[in-house]
Parts: sequence; C-alpha cells; structure tokens
Amino acid sequence: MTKTPRNYPETMPSAESGRPMTRGEKLVSFKVEGRNFTYRQPGWWCSLTDPDDMEGQLVDEDNQIADMARRTAKALALSVPTYSDQPFRLIPISCSD
Repeated sequence: MTKTPRNYPETMPSAESGRPMTRGEKLVSFKVEGRNFTYRQPGWWCSLTDPDDMEGQLVDEDNQIADMARRTAKALALSVPTYSDQPFRLIPISCSD
C-alpha cells in the first residue's frame, strides 16, 4: 500500500473522466533540446502501467518534482553542471540522443 499525502483515500475519481485514480509513480517522458528524458513522476494516475494513458492529477509536492525533473533535464541537455540535494529519484532515469 502506497502512503498517500494528507491521508487521501486509496482511490479518487478523475476530474476529467470520473475514472478511478490510484496513487503511485509513473514513468513520464519528454524531450528537451532534442534529447529524450524519462523520470518517475509521483501523482494520482488512472493507469500506472499504460504509457499512453497520461490522465492523472499532481498534488502537493508532485508539482515540485515535475519542475525539478524538467529543470534537471534542461541542464543536462545544455551540459550545465547540476547540483541537487533532492532524492535520486528526481534525476532522469534514462537519457538518449
């Protein structure tokens, strides 16, 4: 069982479709400067395993993690040194040209 922030219920309905969402980490990919980056994004997701189903909701610290992942990816793409005191899960788990 995943710990939910603010004692949220185990599932909650999606504001978009009403489908049930569960709390967990989903692999999210995006491109920066032509390079692909993938990282684990915590949040409420309708599917944790379907990479094409991106319906979900970020709450609380989830938005900070998304922001940190994008900033880190941009720094890596531009070859800027990165220094972070954040947990390692914030660093993109794969990079490819």
